[in-house]
Amino acid sequence: MTRLNVFYGGWGERWLAGQLAQVGGRLLFEYSREAIERGREFSPLHAPLPRAGAAPAALIGPAHAHGLPGFIADALPDGWGMLLMDRALRRQGRDPRAVSVLERLAMLGDSAVGAWSFEPAQPLAEPLPAGISLAALARDVQSLLASVEEGPDATPEAQLQRLLLVGGSPQGARPKALLRWMPEAARFMADTPVTSDASAAQAQGEPWLVKFPAQGEHSEVCAMETLYARLARAGGMDMPEPRHFALSGGHAAFGVRRFDRLRLPGSGAEVRVPMLSLAAALHADHRLPALDYSTVLLATARLTGDYRETLKAFERCVFNVLTHNRDDHAKNFAYLMDADGRWRLSPAFDMTFSHGPGAEHSTSVAGEGRTPGRRQLLQVARQGGIKPKDAERVIEHWLQALQPAPDLLQDLPICATTMQQMRAALTPVWQAVQGSA
Repeated sequence: MTRLNVFYGGWGERWLAGQLAQVGGRLLFEYSREAIERGREFSPLHAPLPRAGAAPAALIGPAHAHGLPGFIADALPDGWGMLLMDRALRRQGRDPRAVSVLERLAMLGDSAVGAWSFEPAQPLAEPLPAGISLAALARDVQSLLASVEEGPDATPEAQLQRLLLVGGSPQGARPKALLRWMPEAARFMADTPVTSDASAAQAQGEPWLVKFPAQGEHSEVCAMETLYARLARAGGMDMPEPRHFALSGGHAAFGVRRFDRLRLPGSGAEVRVPMLSLAAALHADHRLPALDYSTVLLATARLTGDYRETLKAFERCVFNVLTHNRDDHAKNFAYLMDADGRWRLSPAFDMTFSHGPGAEHSTSVAGEGRTPGRRQLLQVARQGGIKPKDAERVIEHWLQALQPAPDLLQDLPICATTMQQMRAALTPVWQAVQGSA
């Protein structure tokens, strides 16, 4: 495969956005004439549209994004989804190292997160009509993780097909599944891509993303992420509805309603919502701790043009510092495009207690990663264009909102030892933030 068409499918539309081509050892992307005429900016900072009337120019992405422009690289899965792809390819007798990026995008077809589709599609998994058991999925996940070193045939075909169907496209290292909750039947079904007006109208259930513990992680991590989502929502942060699943066999899962899918009022049709990660917007490598929160604020201001959205980004910074969420890399911030082509900060996601690389924040706070305090938070606000009085108000709000809340914790299986370890890590952080500037 040397060429791949990239279709935009956001907000009920579907049109050719451009084409990817393999030329020699490089990947080139060129916007279509229609994309240029429509003028919808999918990545204004590093992959802007040519001026109207100008000849289309080929775009080349950074090496860490496989040579793809960041907004397209966002569609590729990370660790878990890539593991599933590789396992399925080996099952077919193919060497994953010899499979091109274009082929991997074609395998996603219409199932990528956000609003991109790729043609011609070459899906790896066939649809599964039956309901999905979370407990069975959890067992499948752990079985595959335990057999990673045992070769391509170690995972039974039925297990691999289930995991590919529901987990082949989400990003992130932890195992994930894209599912649909059917309230009337009280069960999950496999997700079905929305590809046309007909499929949008017929889409049933609620789209959810469900996460499972990674290899070597205790099932408690699912309860912890649920707690953090509850804390964020209780404090007024935009956060998807969370749910903790205690499953048979000692397994667990954490789920949230997807925000890249939306059911329109009136028609009831489900639409895809365009999404852009901060890493993609800046062409930044999320694997490296290369960003500062001042950059997060400035990028948010540039993309959205809305002071309120920049203030929300500062809230995320304060929350992450106060809760010791140090896995705050550039793919854990994202933006959503509305039907008129305007960007806004996405709801918060992937928030949990974590130590980060080298026990520091992945995204530094005014240059400080290990022990950021009030002075660094106010400096970030100042550099990011936040008014001093607003910065102080946000800090004080979250100092109050994150006070112990037993009612948010009482039904979650988090042991006393874990809570003690959290308090030990949080105490110096809170002391630094409560102190004077």
